[in-house]
Amino acid sequence: MELTHMSLCSGIGGIDLAAEWAGFRTIAQCETDEYASKVLAKNFKGVPNLHDIRTVGKVLRFLRK
Repeated sequence: MELTHMSLCSGIGGIDLAAEWAGFRTIAQCETDEYASKVLAKNFKGVPNLHDIRTVGKVLRFLRK
């Protein structure tokens, strides 16, 4: 069984990096800050940034289908 997590208010991904070191795979991040989003895009290639935390519920409902 694969351990996964979704990061909210991700910042530059420090907690996400620690989670990956612990064996979790980051499936999505949510960060609105422009600089932090650029850092996330560089360091977590292929992990989508949902940007607006208010839309996360819609994305999760879509993923469950």
